Amino acid sequence: MTTVKKILLVKPVSEYYYTLAPNLGLGYLAAALRNAGHQVTIMECDRHKITFGKFRGLMAKHKYDLVGFQLYTHGLHAVVEQARAVREHMPGAVIVAGGPHASGDPEHTMLFLKDLDYVVCGEGERAVPALAALGRPDKARASALSGIKNIAYRSDAGGVIVNQKEYITDLEEVPMPAWDLINPRNYPNAPHGTFARRFPIAPIVTSRGCPYQCTFCASFQTHGRKIRRRLPASVVNEIELLTKRYGVREIHIEDDNFTLGKEYAREVLQGILDRGIRVLIALPNGVRLDALDAKLLKLMERAGVYSFGVGIESGSDRILEKMKKNLKTKEIEQHVAFVRRHSRIRMTGFFLIGHPDETEDDMAKSLELAMRLKIDRVSFSPLMPLPGSLLYEEWKKRIDINAVDWKSFLYYQFVPGMSPIDSAHLEKILQKMNVRFYLRPRIMIKLLREIRSFSQLKMLLKRGKTILAG
Repeated sequence: MTTVKKILLVKPVSEYYYTLAPNLGLGYLAAALRNAGHQVTIMECDRHKITFGKFRGLMAKHKYDLVGFQLYTHGLHAVVEQARAVREHMPGAVIVAGGPHASGDPEHTMLFLKDLDYVVCGEGERAVPALAALGRPDKARASALSGIKNIAYRSDAGGVIVNQKEYITDLEEVPMPAWDLINPRNYPNAPHGTFARRFPIAPIVTSRGCPYQCTFCASFQTHGRKIRRRLPASVVNEIELLTKRYGVREIHIEDDNFTLGKEYAREVLQGILDRGIRVLIALPNGVRLDALDAKLLKLMERAGVYSFGVGIESGSDRILEKMKKNLKTKEIEQHVAFVRRHSRIRMTGFFLIGHPDETEDDMAKSLELAMRLKIDRVSFSPLMPLPGSLLYEEWKKRIDINAVDWKSFLYYQFVPGMSPIDSAHLEKILQKMNVRFYLRPRIMIKLLREIRSFSQLKMLLKRGKTILAG
């Protein structure tokens, strides 16, 4: 018989979260833990306005058997403080960290966060329930620890043992997120991608995995290289549930590769139409330009798709080759023109600035390309060495990792040591690029028309201030 455990899943304290949307990662973990018979609470410190002091007070007041932290790189220092508070008030609790940083560099995560018992590296829907049942490492048999995939823990000699990763082959075994704990109605109008037309919004994923080899990306560390897809009917069921039970009026598909399987995408979109589900759809995480055709674009519009991101990354063919993007600028221009010719879907172009081999001339080419393309918005972002990416491994060889200020891993901030160009100078270049692109009447008018609420305007101004202030 399963012993019921009290479990707390935490999005750490940070003043830098610009997206306030239902947390799918914690929602999926909560559902898996509930299926294993446990009681789960989700604490999103940004949404719940929880400071370090308030968190410490809550840990003194409540008792949990397991506390899990969702770990992004810029949140390392926050988790140090919050994990310390857990250990102080709950000496017997299991403390776990998972998420992008933990999946990309589990060894560093274990060594940096002294109060951790385990790191979950990769998909956690099997690993976290297993750890809840197992308890702290000092009470677990070595054979039991070695048998749990996707975890890291300390060895008796003081090193870190990283177990083999595995990826869930059949995504239908993963329960739907615990939507009652991440109710879309309870979030402000600050979604991924900034803009939305209707609220409330719910993010969903239809697949996991990415086969591409882009040197700047680390998503494969969490979900692997092989694409695994949910059943189209399962996806449509979830969308229908969200619209009927939670009043959701807009869906954000967060996949890396939703349109890569064109027939699969058609089945999902046609399913939405067949059931008469009236909902708007955006793909803020982006689609590959070379994975679209006229028939699919028309169906996307009919089903409610009005916006998606496109990964352009650079206007320099030399840098695109260094990134292993497998696209050339001429192809990008052709694909964007094709989308514009066959649909009215709004496009946001993603560009990365500050590649180790990128010159100022390359950056100028990126701006020139962005200005030429018939896109509606642009995101010029500093290229970060995301833990687990090829660029991260190369970056670690050039710097003293013990001297890194992990708080600098922010969306609009350049990480020292990534580019030979001075970070302050890169910030000025980035500011000029944004000003040149956005301060055009055509772009500004479209931008203003997309603002749907005062809270959305506040978030937009906050982001704009961050970009322009460096």
